[in-house]
Amino acid sequence: MLALLRRVGRGMAHAGETRGGRGCHAATLVAAGGLACLPVAVMAGAWTLEPGTGQIIFGLESKLATHEFNGEGERVPRDRYAKTELSAYAEYGLAEGLTVLFSPRVEDVNDSSRWGGARTGLGYTEIGARARFVRFDAEKPGVWQGSVVSMQGSVRIPGSLDDNDPLLVGNNVFEIDGRLLFGTSFMLGPWSSFINAEAGYRWRDGDPPSELRGDLTFGVRPRADWLALAQVFQVATVGGGSGGFKAGAYTRVQLSAVHDLDARWSVQVGANSVVAGRRALAENGVILAVWRRF
Repeated sequence: MLALLRRVGRGMAHAGETRGGRGCHAATLVAAGGLACLPVAVMAGAWTLEPGTGQIIFGLESKLATHEFNGEGERVPRDRYAKTELSAYAEYGLAEGLTVLFSPRVEDVNDSSRWGGARTGLGYTEIGARARFVRFDAEKPGVWQGSVVSMQGSVRIPGSLDDNDPLLVGNNVFEIDGRLLFGTSFMLGPWSSFINAEAGYRWRDGDPPSELRGDLTFGVRPRADWLALAQVFQVATVGGGSGGFKAGAYTRVQLSAVHDLDARWSVQVGANSVVAGRRALAENGVILAVWRRF
């Protein structure tokens, strides 16, 4: 099942928030593997890893924005914003139906706007666990192979608590992310395929508004050693927060391909774009991930 459920690449980013008249943006790279999805995200999606097994994914994502979505959802020009992020994502099957995860990241950000600047340093570090509580296995071999429902919770620790750096406004607070996950695997003609859906709530400390999050991943294997992924990531703030923050939202679409070099090593390449939003950067990005299973 793990071979089928490798998803690599989920690129998520916080909606561009506005506080006190200053535009700011935070992006999170998630790796996807097992049935992972991407910001780099290599996870098993709703599936959990077998006890004593795990995977480590190293991801690189580079994003650029020369436009943004204003409060009415219109795409308008803005000064150049660029971000490069290195991430590591590790998950391990701690027990039957229980997987723990750990993901640190380092980022380099350059914002040419008058409220921007440059910053290189530690980004968010995420620590959490995913627990499976329902599993449906197909009674007879055929198109449908099985489904799973899980819950996941994590704590996100900011890389800096500095309130004076404009690039950190809204991105220097502790966060708690909880989500419900559903995954199902099936045959699409001769091709092994899967769908993974996630609905979550991200509580954010302090003034920034909390967020509703929805992720959808479709994966298909046209060959045993190739996995094609199509993903959609939706984020919407819950109200506008306080201290000058305003409500925002965005939709990111990502396409990627994963190639299994052998039973333990895989590589992923892909591209993503924020196609709609309010008070959010209109980013375009490319991703590269390398991961190893053990």
